Amino acid sequence: MNLAIFDLDDTLINGDCASLWCCYLMKQGILDKTYLEKEAHLMTLYAQGLLDMQDYMQLFLEPLRNKTTKEVSMLTEDFIRQDIMHRVRPEATKCINKHQAEGNDVLVISASADFLVRPIAALMGIHNVIGIQCHTYKGRYSGQTEGVLSFREGKITRLMQWLSGLKQMPERCLFYSDSANDLPLLEWADEAFAVSPEARLASIAQERQWPVLSW
Repeated sequence: MNLAIFDLDDTLINGDCASLWCCYLMKQGILDKTYLEKEAHLMTLYAQGLLDMQDYMQLFLEPLRNKTTKEVSMLTEDFIRQDIMHRVRPEATKCINKHQAEGNDVLVISASADFLVRPIAALMGIHNVIGIQCHTYKGRYSGQTEGVLSFREGKITRLMQWLSGLKQMPERCLFYSDSANDLPLLEWADEAFAVSPEARLASIAQERQWPVLSW
């Protein structure tokens, strides 16, 4: 049995679910343009490989501070209907289905918030999920994260924690991603696949002769 691991944003879906979520919240009147400008600046740093993910999550979670988990869940359901369902990449769905038909386990690991990653992955029939954990207290979001952030090397840490809970370790691990920010996990995996890669990863994939997939 192999384990097929997928990044989410710009790999399984066209776009970044965190940024799309922020745009959705602005349409709901929860955020303003100034907030989106701050978020866009941090995403520019992400594209350059310079982002401090804790800085991003502090900004990302601020609008949810003191909101109930039920409120956020209702917003998330509407957000997925409006802004995510049509963004699922058909080739990604085919690849997932192929792995499942072969009896492989499938896992989504993402640097986006788990309350977004989990339902989006479920939309594609994936129930093994690792995302950034968002702290709640008495049924409300505190605005803080929990545990190791699943970003860069943190993805390996979180993956190893997840693997330790399995009854049977996979024979091989395959990882699909679009971003050079995922280089640590791409190098760790037995097989690495660059999916519609951004420029930095495209160059690395060519140097290392990793398969490049156009989704």
